[in-house]
Amino acid sequence: MLQLEKCHRIERDFRYYCARVYRLDGQDKIKDPIGMTGARLEIKANVVSGLVPHITNLQKSAEMAKVEAVSVVPSVLAAAQSVLTESQRENGVAVIDFGAATTGIAIYEEGDLQHLAVIPMGGQNVTNDLAIGLRTDPEIAEVVKLAHARFGGETLGEVETKVEKQT
Repeated sequence: MLQLEKCHRIERDFRYYCARVYRLDGQDKIKDPIGMTGARLEIKANVVSGLVPHITNLQKSAEMAKVEAVSVVPSVLAAAQSVLTESQRENGVAVIDFGAATTGIAIYEEGDLQHLAVIPMGGQNVTNDLAIGLRTDPEIAEVVKLAHARFGGETLGEVETKVEKQT
């Protein structure tokens, strides 16, 4: 049975890594070992990989759109690179990227990526739950979600939403 699982395993493609800390000959917490001498170098790093078929499909889509893709990175990393300052990364920060089908989380501390996760739940799940809970169409649930979405715990008081369904 184990051999069968190995035959059907889908290969992953190495996409990105971020060294968190090095250890040289038992000396801990080395930020940058370049120029140091030693016999044994160890590394703690975050490694991001992707399924080869998914990455291949992304690259083919870019080619079909006549777009030259320089690299393929998770959307939460791209968002973090575009919105965070070096100071924020040094002080510690979390970036949450809410998508329609997934939510990505990237946590930085001391300038380095400490954790990256992508969970298969996004805004579309919220819309679907609202549609079920309100017993309405997903289109109306989306309008309600967008009209009343708040981040940060602010109380809105009493809110009334009136949506007329177009036919």
